[in-house]
Amino acid sequence: MSEFIDYYKILGVQKDIKQEEIKKAYRKRAKQFHPDLHPNDPKAKAKFQLLGEAYEILNDPQKRKEYNEWREQWISEQKERIYESARQSPVEHSAPCQENTPKEQEESNTKPIRETSIVSDFIDFCDDYIWPILLGIGTIAMIWTFISIAFEAFCE
Repeated sequence: MSEFIDYYKILGVQKDIKQEEIKKAYRKRAKQFHPDLHPNDPKAKAKFQLLGEAYEILNDPQKRKEYNEWREQWISEQKERIYESARQSPVEHSAPCQENTPKEQEESNTKPIRETSIVSDFIDFCDDYIWPILLGIGTIAMIWTFISIAFEAFCE
């Protein structure tokens, strides 16, 4: 099976991009990965070469049409392969379900809430995103209040 390379992803564009926009997208990405800008980075050179290959295929309307047909065929084959694989290998359970003993039940009830996965994920999310936003809003409100009070005192 040949390896699939998504030229649209390499150019950073959607499949339905207009033909005229491909050159603009290529130039933008070429500036980003040009080997002269990254002389010590072998990955940049490889990305630049892939970018040239993607541009060569997608900029030519006939090659682009053939690529799109091949791309759709490859995607449908992959979906079919995954479907068949899932259909042929049923899920096996490692052990039958068992009820907890009273002692195990008591231990699970005393487990700190922070240890459960979904609660832990939510708390981590709040720590990373929500609290800094709220803190920022509170700080802005405090500064605004201070400015308002100072302005009123100055105007009197």
